Amino acid sequence: MDMSMNKSRRFVRGTAIGSALVASLALAGCAVPTPTGPTVLVTPGKKVTPAEFQQQDAYCRQIASQNLNSAAQQAKSSATTKAVGGTVIGTAAGALLGAAAGNAGMGAAIGAGSGLLLGGGAAALGSNKSEQNMQQQYNINYVQCMTSYGNVYHGS
Repeated sequence: MDMSMNKSRRFVRGTAIGSALVASLALAGCAVPTPTGPTVLVTPGKKVTPAEFQQQDAYCRQIASQNLNSAAQQAKSSATTKAVGGTVIGTAAGALLGAAAGNAGMGAAIGAGSGLLLGGGAAALGSNKSEQNMQQQYNINYVQCMTSYGNVYHGS
């Protein structure tokens, strides 16, 4: 085996490891955080004491969080799928273009990187929208729970 072929294989192997590391970091950035609390104003009703209000608030926060668990898993799964899909498509396209130019390994590495960037970008945009939707759903669950106890929601 000649020296240039050996260098090419080492480059491809190193590039694959590097791409996997970058993909892992990018996917970590796609995680959709679940809401930690309401972003709406609810005050105690006329017959609700401060102690009762605190208990109701804690209970309703718990209920709102529990109702979001499956939605959070779906949002995280969607972000992961987009980033991985972009990387796979980019790798394949890069390998084909690289093979046509005489260096499939280099083409695959470039394709993987650009596919990861595009797929990660799409995932980041989607996860931002999912985060907003999850906060909105959390607020709805929280307000429904709190008003069922006679508390007052101050919003539109």
